[in-house]
Amino acid sequence: MPDQTEKIYCYVDESGQDTGGKFFIVSVVVAKKDQDKLAEKLLLVEEKTGKKATKWSKSKKEIQINYLNEIFKIAMLKNRIFYTLNKNTKAYKELTILSIATTINEVKATEKYKANIFIDGLLQPEVNRIGASLRRIGIKTEKIKGARDESSPFIRLADAIAGLIGRDQKGSGYTRDLISTGVRKKIIKVLK
Repeated sequence: MPDQTEKIYCYVDESGQDTGGKFFIVSVVVAKKDQDKLAEKLLLVEEKTGKKATKWSKSKKEIQINYLNEIFKIAMLKNRIFYTLNKNTKAYKELTILSIATTINEVKATEKYKANIFIDGLLQPEVNRIGASLRRIGIKTEKIKGARDESSPFIRLADAIAGLIGRDQKGSGYTRDLISTGVRKKIIKVLK
């Protein structure tokens, strides 16, 4: 029986463009063949915590805290959420591409893989440019699409992580413990 091609699904959100380059965050949530089961778990957490399909920035602090505490209990998310924190730069597209590539290289189990990448807010004219850039640096893509926060629990989770790191950079007091919990449980990982 021939080896199967590994499918990797990356859901990407960015934050910090509004800081004028002070900081820029890219968060990537990864799913593999367990995508459907994991989506069910994420939807249950959204329902349980009252977050539902609400954008991170529009959620109340208590809901944000409860949501992430529940997310950090999902064992399937171990080594599946990554982020990069970049400072003093406006190279947003380049950093997004590099963050996606680094994440895929971190999670792939074999060289025989295909990545499906969903990027929040990506406009159709940018799809081919991003795809060509990723392939140029050796990333094997199958599909690249723009997405919206309301479209997927994975995109909403990527939005939540980017929002969490962004709030931490702005000095919000409650974020430090949440980040520490996610890192300690190996749910979230900062990429260098």
